[in-house]
Amino acid sequence: MPHYRVRVHKVGLMGFFTQSDHYDDFAIQSPDSLEVFAKRLAREGFLEEQSGRWVMPGAIMWVEPRGE
Repeated sequence: MPHYRVRVHKVGLMGFFTQSDHYDDFAIQSPDSLEVFAKRLAREGFLEEQSGRWVMPGAIMWVEPRGE
């Protein structure tokens, strides 16, 4: 099953003032092709399981394959 790395923009408390960008990377496994998987994330977002937060589609910066 393909593995993907999804980069998500993380807004920090001082990020607005410092103009610094922070990102979190998530490893997600999906049977879908990169195109299908990325389109679904862009439409729906995904659940960040560790914190229980929902990542909104607008926060997703990019998706790349990580291998099988």
